[in-house]
Amino acid sequence: MPYILNKTNGNKLVTLQDASLDISTSLTFVGRNYSGYGEVFNENFVKLLESFSNTTQPAKPIQGQLWFDSANNQLKISRDGRTFKGLANLTVKSTSTPDNPVVGDLWWDTANNQLSAFDGSTFVLVGPSDPSTARASWVPAEEVDSVTSTSFPVIKGKFGSDIMIIFSKISDEVSSISPSSTDLTGSSKFGNGIKKGVTLVGTNSSGSSKENGYYFWGTASDSLRSTTSTNVTVTSATSGVYYLTFANAISGDKALSTDTDLSYNASTNVLNVTATSARYADLAEKYKPDRSYAPGTVMTVGGTAEVTASKEGDRAIGVISMYPAYLMNEGLIDGIPVALKGRVPVRILGSVRKGDRLVAADHGCARSTPPGHPDVFAIALADSEPNAVFVEAVIL
Repeated sequence: MPYILNKTNGNKLVTLQDASLDISTSLTFVGRNYSGYGEVFNENFVKLLESFSNTTQPAKPIQGQLWFDSANNQLKISRDGRTFKGLANLTVKSTSTPDNPVVGDLWWDTANNQLSAFDGSTFVLVGPSDPSTARASWVPAEEVDSVTSTSFPVIKGKFGSDIMIIFSKISDEVSSISPSSTDLTGSSKFGNGIKKGVTLVGTNSSGSSKENGYYFWGTASDSLRSTTSTNVTVTSATSGVYYLTFANAISGDKALSTDTDLSYNASTNVLNVTATSARYADLAEKYKPDRSYAPGTVMTVGGTAEVTASKEGDRAIGVISMYPAYLMNEGLIDGIPVALKGRVPVRILGSVRKGDRLVAADHGCARSTPPGHPDVFAIALADSEPNAVFVEAVIL
């Protein structure tokens, strides 16, 4: 009479017939009244005892089955009933490394309370970092302000046991903290306070670590080139002329240069130059519009404010500019730049030929007009494309 073998979860594994062997799994199951069953039973025990030790995985695993991969000396488990994945071999011992490790083995060093992993040649420290033995490390810590006794999280950057830099995120209400840890106190360390952000070792009360020889090198080193200049606070009431300074970009040294043709008068707020140049091509002034208008809109005086979009018969004063080369009345609140001179795109009605004279038309547009019209405000610089909305023009 056959009987059914069930797994631990109650699911059916196999139906075992009388006087037969079942080899649907890694073990061989013996049916009732099978002759020579003793050998089969004993081999099953051996397989279980050695966790199916072999260089190749069992061909018919079930979920949860263990297999000792003898090629890599690693115990593995089948999580899905098809493939095997390695189990980390964790050794807990003091000081000396585990014997005969393989790649992926873990070692908890009870002497130093540290976890390491074997990479095939040596055990690599996973953590926590131990500054006394690590060549370099980032160490998260809680630092107590010696003044307020408040704790703040910090990250210490260390080389060996020497702290070189501290990252901190203290609260907005606190400008700095006075460390209480003995490895941070002292003016040559961090005794002058830890600031929000990055603090270098040896930073003085003025925020400089120069006297202790520590800098941020790279692009930031260029900031050292301005150390020969003196800061000057200029107010509107201060009389006299000030010259703009420039670093010597040719040689890259610390020298600063001035140009007597480029100066600023603090009493008049006037900047004096010999000549200027600009990327864009129009002179504009801000006016208050009666509503919002897009660049290229032809404007005329009128509406509920100062300017409004043109209509047929109006005399245009200019066109809304997108990028003024020079902007007058810049401080006018709610004003928009109107190009009064220069080259800008202009909204058009109908076709336009290069050289055509333009006058104001409906809907904030311009149209072509024959010579002699008294209200010409611009000249087209190009032919308009079919169905074009804008044409490049010069404001007269």
